[in-house]
Amino acid sequence: MLEWTELDPGFDDLFQLESVGDGRVIARAWTDGEEHGLFGQRMVVSSNGTDWTGLALPEGLFPEQVNVGSDRWVVTGQFLDSGRPEEAVDRVFFSDDHGATWTETVLELPSTSMSPYAFERWRASLVLVSGEQVVLALSGLTTIDGQALLEDVGRLPAGKRVAFTLPTPDGVSFTLVDANAPNPYGSFTSTAWGLAAVYSRLDGEALREPISEELVLTYDEVDFTEAELFDLFAPGVGPLTRILASEGTTSEVVAGFEGWVVSGAATEEGFMVTAVDDGGDRVLSSRDGLVWSEDLWLGPRSSGGTIAADGTIWRVAFESAGSFDLQRARLGEMPTTVATFDGLPLPLAVGPAGLVVVAERDLSRSLRKDQGLPAEGRVARDGYELRYNETESTLTLWDLAEDTVIYEFGPEEMQSDTPPDGVRVIADGRLTGMVFEDPETGADLVTFTSDDMAFLVGMAAAQPEAASSDDPDWPELWLGWSADGTAWGLQSLADAFGIHDAVIWPEFAVGHDFVIARVASFQPPDPADPTDTGQVLPNRWFLARVP
Repeated sequence: MLEWTELDPGFDDLFQLESVGDGRVIARAWTDGEEHGLFGQRMVVSSNGTDWTGLALPEGLFPEQVNVGSDRWVVTGQFLDSGRPEEAVDRVFFSDDHGATWTETVLELPSTSMSPYAFERWRASLVLVSGEQVVLALSGLTTIDGQALLEDVGRLPAGKRVAFTLPTPDGVSFTLVDANAPNPYGSFTSTAWGLAAVYSRLDGEALREPISEELVLTYDEVDFTEAELFDLFAPGVGPLTRILASEGTTSEVVAGFEGWVVSGAATEEGFMVTAVDDGGDRVLSSRDGLVWSEDLWLGPRSSGGTIAADGTIWRVAFESAGSFDLQRARLGEMPTTVATFDGLPLPLAVGPAGLVVVAERDLSRSLRKDQGLPAEGRVARDGYELRYNETESTLTLWDLAEDTVIYEFGPEEMQSDTPPDGVRVIADGRLTGMVFEDPETGADLVTFTSDDMAFLVGMAAAQPEAASSDDPDWPELWLGWSADGTAWGLQSLADAFGIHDAVIWPEFAVGHDFVIARVASFQPPDPADPTDTGQVLPNRWFLARVP
């Protein structure tokens, strides 16, 4: 088992920990103060988990993907002060002198759109580097240029501009803000806002939501053709992903598929990418980054596969409810099971020294109700609170001032293909949020963003330390460590970090000879005190040397 020592990272927050692949760990660091930029903008690396060095990145760029594992560094991202709420394509820069100077790589992506008002927004989901060859995976989402559309049909109100445009089955919804609003919603559609929401850092001036109003036009009013409607609503198994190759300032599309990129690595044998779609898992490989081949893995639902720096593919497969298999594979081989665990897994952490597995007990076997512990996630916004009970599959909207329920939806509504009356589903470029209407007037009452919803579901799924009803000695959350995936050391998360009375959200990264953990925790409310809403506890960091 790993032996953990608590440490002070030297920042107000150190988060989104990832293995570089060469033995180091990269993370986002934040210290309160304007000189440090937006939350999540500062990137640091460490070779031992205790001493951190800042990375020199392009001035003003908010980094999304950062690869510093070779002599050529590559970073993708957006400049948040750009003229548009979101640039259509991520910017890409490379440096051959460890960040002293940066050169931009131009991404040219041919559009397949049939409509002059539909454009594809591309985000880098993966960056791989070998020598001077750079491989980029970009995921695309088709959306509507609402500003141009309203201007052309003469329906843009004076003094307004379009911040969001959302196609619905009955028409097009436009979110309008004042024309002089600085970069409206720019922060909210970026990685900066998403990180701040997930890590509870939404108190900055730059992240305050502008005042908005909604305009809805039917498809007859916007005069969309059948081809344009197909362009926006064509069925697919997932986002379109394109793989680009570059050795300098230009790039070319060399492969593409429908699905989600999960992981990738540049190995001695070449480049490897794992992805998933509704049809199964796929592994794409290329010796030179230009010519790609593909293997499709069919079988049980899985995590898609995490690729280690040596080319080993680690995969979590779900054979049955409440258990999962850890599988190992190499390129050209089918996955083989090396270990089977009880519980529900969190994401794998893989690095040169080995891998970390974290799992939680199946909710159906928890003593949550018998112990009087909260069975729901909660997220508050603008005087309202949304509560999600995962075990009962219920969703309720509360008016906090009146302490009354406004909406309550049960399993039937939750499993429906269409939103219930009074609720609209919105997209913000990544996932979906929800708008609740006033039951009496029909006006918008409160909007919960996609990051609100992600936090809500994650909070509901996270479990306090509770014993299983059929095995009281088994910890609710446990951690597994292995150097090779076959021999495992298991320990309770509560015992590992000395946190026995709180909900735990851990994240890990594995380096050359160490594992670092960031532990967020929540003190559940006292069931005997109806006024107690619980408490978010300070983040803590722990380091373990690999035995």
